[in-house]
Amino acid sequence: MTRFAASRSLVALVISIAFSAPAVGASAATRAPVTAAPAMLFVGETPESMVTRVVGIRIQNITAAAIKGSLRVVPEQAPHDSRIHSPMRVPVSLGASEEATVRVPLPPTNGSVYRYDVLFETDSDTFSLTKFDHTHGYNQFTLLDLSQPPRLVQLRGSALPGYPSSSPSRAYGAPQVAVATASVVAGSGDIALPEQPSAYATIGVVFARSEQLAHIPQAAQNALLAWVHAGGTLAVAVSRPEDLRLGPLPQLVGGEIVATPVSNEVLSPRGKRPKLAPPSSEEGAPEVEETTPVFPDAGVAPSEPDAAPDAGPDADELENTQDSATVPIGFAPQATPVKKKVPGPKTLTPPWKSTPKRSAASTAPSEALKASLLGYKSPNLEASRFGATAHVGLGYVHLLAFDPAAPGVLDEPWTKVRMLELLEDATRDTKVLDGPLTRPWHENTISAVRKLLDPNEGFRPALLVSTLLLIGYSIVVGPVALLWARRRRRLFDALALVPLLSGATFFTIVAVSFISRGAQSRARRFSLVEIASGDEHGAIRRYRGFFSSRSSNLAIAAGSPSAMIALANDDVIGGGELRRERDGLVLSGVPTAAWQTLVVREDDAFRLKGGVRLRLESDNSITIENNTEFKLVDVLVSAGATNMVYFESIAAHGGASSKTGQLITHGTAGFETYLACAPPSRRNDIVERWHAMSATSRGSMPVAVRNRLVLSGELAGADAPERDSGLRVDKTHTLVRVVSPEGG
Repeated sequence: MTRFAASRSLVALVISIAFSAPAVGASAATRAPVTAAPAMLFVGETPESMVTRVVGIRIQNITAAAIKGSLRVVPEQAPHDSRIHSPMRVPVSLGASEEATVRVPLPPTNGSVYRYDVLFETDSDTFSLTKFDHTHGYNQFTLLDLSQPPRLVQLRGSALPGYPSSSPSRAYGAPQVAVATASVVAGSGDIALPEQPSAYATIGVVFARSEQLAHIPQAAQNALLAWVHAGGTLAVAVSRPEDLRLGPLPQLVGGEIVATPVSNEVLSPRGKRPKLAPPSSEEGAPEVEETTPVFPDAGVAPSEPDAAPDAGPDADELENTQDSATVPIGFAPQATPVKKKVPGPKTLTPPWKSTPKRSAASTAPSEALKASLLGYKSPNLEASRFGATAHVGLGYVHLLAFDPAAPGVLDEPWTKVRMLELLEDATRDTKVLDGPLTRPWHENTISAVRKLLDPNEGFRPALLVSTLLLIGYSIVVGPVALLWARRRRRLFDALALVPLLSGATFFTIVAVSFISRGAQSRARRFSLVEIASGDEHGAIRRYRGFFSSRSSNLAIAAGSPSAMIALANDDVIGGGELRRERDGLVLSGVPTAAWQTLVVREDDAFRLKGGVRLRLESDNSITIENNTEFKLVDVLVSAGATNMVYFESIAAHGGASSKTGQLITHGTAGFETYLACAPPSRRNDIVERWHAMSATSRGSMPVAVRNRLVLSGELAGADAPERDSGLRVDKTHTLVRVVSPEGG
C-alpha cells in the first residue's frame, strides 16, 4: 500500500511539473526587461507601408538597472516565397530606464508584406517583444521629407503634371506621388536616418532644410551623400545663412555659396517642357518637337530617328535614343538645325533648365512669395527653374529658391507644381542607370552570375573525360576482354580482369573529379561599378561566390560599414544570421555542403581613386582619360545611339582618343556589339558577363544613351583582394560603366 501511494505521488508530481512548465515560461516572458515597438525610419501613409532596407525598432529598458543583450528580428517564412531569409541580430546596451532607436537591416524580398518577430535575448533568457508587418513595394515617385514638422505630406496622392491622365499608355491615369517622412530618434529628438546608402533605393527625392542637413550624424550623412553621387536627387531649402559657407552644402557644390537675386529661370513661364516618357515598366511614348542637326556626308551616315534598332537587350532603350545627339565620332560636321518629329523625351538640355507648360493659375508665384525668392551662385551651381542646381556625380543637388516647409508656402499652386516637377525630373534616369544604390534589389535571375562564380562549371571537361572513360571501360570489359580470354582459351580470366578494370576506372574518375573541382575552398568576385565621368565616388553591385570543398559554416563580413549584404542562393537550407557589428554587417553561420557554391550580393558605395573622364572635343571626337591605377580593358565608348569606338585596353594613368580606336558605325545590338570588335578568343566571354550582370538589374544598362557619353569596360585588378572571408580569391571581374552628365 505504501509503495503504491509513493508511485501515485511520483506520477502526480511529474504531471504537475509538465503542465506547469509552460505557465512558468509564459510568466517569465511577460516580465521582459525591455519593451519594443517598430519605428520605421521612412514612414508612409501607415506605419508599415514605407519601403526601406533598414527599419527602426524603438526599445526601452523598463528596469532600474543597466542591461545588455541582443535584439533579434526573425522573418516569418511566407508561403509564396521559397527563399530562406536570414534573421537579424543587433547588440543592445541600455542604461536604467534608457530608451533608444535601433537600426535593423532587412533582407530583400519579392515585393509583398512580410511579418517579423522581435525578440530580446540575454545570456540566459529569450523574450518575445512584438511583431510587425513590413511592406516591400516600390513607387519610384516617392519624396522623403526630412523637415519637422513634415509639411510636404500635402503632396501625397498628387498626380504628376508631365503624365496626363488621358495618355493612352496609362490605363489607370497619371502616377501618384508618395510622400515619406522621417521618424525621430527616441530620447534625442533627432531624425533617424540609415547608415547604408542602399536604404534610400526606394526614394526619388530627399528634401531637407540646410540646418537639418548639417545636424545629421556623420555616418548617416555619408550614406545620404553616397546615394546622391550614385544618382539620387537632394533638394535643400537654405534655412540659415551660415550653411552657405560651412557644413555639407559647400562641399557638395564645390565651394562657398553666395545668395543672389532670383534668376529668370525660376520666374519665367517661357518655353515648353516635353512630356516624360513612361516608366520602364510601361510602353508608349509621346512625341515631342526638337531640333535635330543634319550632318553632311562625312563617310558616316547617322541612322534615321525613327529607325528601330536591331533586336537586343537594349532595343527598348535605343528606340528612344536615335536622335540628334548621335554625332559621328572623329568627324567635325557643320550642323544645320531643322524641325523634326522624333519619339521619346527631349534631353538636349538638362531637364531642370526648361520650363513646363502650365495653366495661368500656376505660372507665377504670389507677390509675397516672389519677394522672398532667392538665387544661389557657386562654381558648380547653375540657375534652374527650381533655384540653382549642381551635378554631383550621377545625381543632382537643388538649392531651392523657396522653402516648401515654411508655413503656407506649399499652399500656392506655383510651389506645388515646382515640387512635382522636381520629383518628375528625378526619375528621368530610370532607363539610363543601373542604379545599385538607387533601385531596390531585383533579382530577375542569378543563374548566369552563379555560373561565372561557380568553379563547378569547370567540371564539364572532366565530365567529358569521365564519359569517355566509362565508354572505354564498357568496351574493354565486354568484347575486348572476352576476345582476349578466348584467344588464351581461358574464359574465366575475363572474370578476373573485370574487377581490376572496374577498380582502375573508378579511382581514375574520382581522381579526375577531385582534380577538376579542387581540394581547396576558394572565393570569386563579379562586380559592376557605376560612376559619373570625372568623379571618384560611385556605386558598386558586387556578387561574391564562396566555394567550399567540405561541409562548413561560413562567416561573411560586408566590405565596409555602409554595405548591405544578403544571400542570393535559393538552394541554401537555413540562411544563417545577419549581425550588425562595429565594422559593418556580418552574415554568420551560413551552412554550405561539400563542393557547393554560396553566392552573396552586396551593394555599397565605391571610390575609384582618380576616376575616368570622358570629354567631347570641339571636333566631335572623344577623349578618354583613365586617371585610375587600373588598366581598362575591352572598352566600348558611345556618343548617342549608333556611333561607337572600341579599345582593347587603355593603360592606367593613360588616355586615348576616339580617333585612334576601332570605329563601329553600323549601330548597336546591345552588348552583342562586342561580337563585332573584341578579339575572337574572348568576345563571347565579354558578352556573357554583361548579360549576366544586366539580368540582375532593376534599372537599365544600355551601351548607348541619348545625349550622353557612355563607357563600358572592365577594370583589370580592381576590387580584387587576395582573400575574402578567409578564402583565397582566385578570380575577379569588375565591370565598369562611366556615364557623362546629361548634355555631355
